[in-house]
Amino acid sequence: MSTVTDLQAALTAILNEELPGATTKLYHGIPVWCVGDQPTVGIKPAKAHVSVLFFQGQRQLDGQPADPTGKLVASGSFEMASVKLASPDDLDENALRTWVRRAKELA
Repeated sequence: MSTVTDLQAALTAILNEELPGATTKLYHGIPVWCVGDQPTVGIKPAKAHVSVLFFQGQRQLDGQPADPTGKLVASGSFEMASVKLASPDDLDENALRTWVRRAKELA
């Protein structure tokens, strides 16, 4: 298995666990977990990395940043933020779970 495939499988398992009841749809060709009708988190595989996309990642929640770790990077002109993972060693599961929980709250 490739590193990207391994990462995608690990991320999918975590998202399915953290977002029970979310629907998974293809959105612009990438798998996206939706809470209600709101696209919430997506996984975008590339050749050498996987981007985890948080559709409301730049929003504030109760005056706190949606990313308390400061590792997410603003993406595009909307409220999206993302993190790129190049290897399984890049996956900070605790941070990812925190981001996913925040994303669910923001949806």
